[in-house]
Amino acid sequence: MTDHAKNRPLFIKKGRDTLLLEPASGRYVPTKDVQEKFADLSKKSARNIDFEQAFLLSKIQTLKKQTHLAESYRNAAVSRLQSFLQEGYKCEPTGSRVGYGFFYYQDSFRTAFDTGTVIALDFIAPTQTGGNICNYLYLTATNRASKGVEALVYYSPQEDMRFRVFDPARIVNNNHDSGWQTNINITYNDLGDYLTKKTAHGNSYQVLSIQNQTSESQNGNWTNTVWLYNYRNNTYDQIYRFEYPCSKIEQKVYDPSGYGWWGPIVEVFQESCSNTNHLGFLQTHLSACDESGQWTEWETLLPTQSYLATKASVGFQEVFVEPNHSFAVH
Repeated sequence: MTDHAKNRPLFIKKGRDTLLLEPASGRYVPTKDVQEKFADLSKKSARNIDFEQAFLLSKIQTLKKQTHLAESYRNAAVSRLQSFLQEGYKCEPTGSRVGYGFFYYQDSFRTAFDTGTVIALDFIAPTQTGGNICNYLYLTATNRASKGVEALVYYSPQEDMRFRVFDPARIVNNNHDSGWQTNINITYNDLGDYLTKKTAHGNSYQVLSIQNQTSESQNGNWTNTVWLYNYRNNTYDQIYRFEYPCSKIEQKVYDPSGYGWWGPIVEVFQESCSNTNHLGFLQTHLSACDESGQWTEWETLLPTQSYLATKASVGFQEVFVEPNHSFAVH
């Protein structure tokens, strides 16, 4: 538990400015809207269609394994995602695997919010993965909401890291939107203001700090918002925002999009990994908003709220783990 952040609102107003609470330090940080800036940067960066298709295929594969979902829901979700696959990609994926990470307990913590939920964490994100990575690898998490976004760091084989946003709410609410946000396709070279070094267990790590929020507005709609921490300006920069119609029931239960049930994970697309750089997350915090619009105190992700999902055969080994909010693997 982060004691100095107890019983404090997530946002405060200071003059015309909106300040956002940073969980690890307990400081209120000014916010800035940089969506146009990120859109301009993204225009310089070519989309990786192959990665986008592989990502969708991994979600299809994951959905097919969710036997607790009604078969009609699973089939609808799979069919929906398959509709965004381009010709030549309509085959079974090589297979994504959770190399290491934490999943939320479905019946308790995953649905423990009323009008909003937010996750804040640091990605341990080296410039390259190193090792024998010959397919895609990404670092990702959800904020528990069924239509919340994935704001993720991803790696093409032996290339520099990139940052993308995938929003399943767009798939549900727009028949022509695949969920990938073309205005957020940021390369390592454009992330300089958002990267810093932090030390954990004697090692220095390059990190990217994020808050990913889903909340209900006064008109009954919901909004997905993503902030990155700007270490040069000491601001939380809003890089993404999308408002859409949705009920509380849809946000809190498994729906055909199949989202909301994994915390910080390392996901790979090959059977065995070796000799990689350290990958992982630091200080995973979550907060929930109640019916009156009050946000709870920040809370680190605990073993009572999540469980470890790891495939030893993939090859990742623990460097350290602080159950269940921080870890590094290689």
